Amino acid sequence: MIVHYTDAEGKSHRLEYWRDGDRRLRRSTDDKMDLYAFKTKDGDYQYFVVNRQKAIVVKINRTNLYRLGAFYNWYSLAHVLRRPPEKTYSVEALKRKPYRLGNYYCNWYLIKESQRSHSVCWSEKLGVPLLIEDQKGKTIWKVQKVSTQPIQDSVFRIRSDLLQIDADEEFYPE
Repeated sequence: MIVHYTDAEGKSHRLEYWRDGDRRLRRSTDDKMDLYAFKTKDGDYQYFVVNRQKAIVVKINRTNLYRLGAFYNWYSLAHVLRRPPEKTYSVEALKRKPYRLGNYYCNWYLIKESQRSHSVCWSEKLGVPLLIEDQKGKTIWKVQKVSTQPIQDSVFRIRSDLLQIDADEEFYPE
């Protein structure tokens, strides 16, 4: 999947995204950073962050990501939306024409949190939003291309010539 999105500072980015069920995932942002997630034997996920410009790969588990203040989990990475941390949020269906992208369509929902809201056009078939608009109606997420072709194993292979840093050992040794 290829996506164009706008970050909180108004900058545009390109995201390539591959997901293999709940087993593995790769997200590549602006051809500069890659994030990999692999399901472990115990059912958790091991994460790897690759900085292509510096030729570094950092291995870190979810617990240590949380300790560092990065609250990424499989759901938010795989489905692009995070579950709101607040107990007071609402989701309501909107009466808007479904958006179509090739053979895929999505239905509109309004997600309200205490300080903000987003309109999300959710594709049930793909399990991701095809469009997201901010509360002013500006598109901040738009899927450009979807491929349902089988994913080659090489997509999930991390280059072996990168400097490898094990953040779990460096910051929080057992």
